[in-house]
Amino acid sequence: MARYVQPGKAIEYTNAGEETIRYGDVVALTNCVGVAAADIAPGTTGVIELSGVYEMPADTSAAFTQGQKLYWDASGKKVTATEGDIAAGIAVEAKQDSAAVALVKL
Repeated sequence: MARYVQPGKAIEYTNAGEETIRYGDVVALTNCVGVAAADIAPGTTGVIELSGVYEMPADTSAAFTQGQKLYWDASGKKVTATEGDIAAGIAVEAKQDSAAVALVKL
């Protein structure tokens, strides 16, 4: 039997890296992304948001349609339409190929 623990809109996340995760940074998890709710220093635990709509840097060589699945390119630090990258969410509105940001619902 399952036992309710929390709504799951945010989770605690320990920064195992060597650099501070800054407020608003996209954090790549294994199969999804979250957004840092505050700075998280190396070796400390902070909050990662897992739901909501965020403006994120986007691939400027591709257009997105409303509702299209988007992915996080961790090396390029931007959302793309390329399957195989980490799932980021869906496009909240259409984006022209030249636009540098996209609205993404996690």
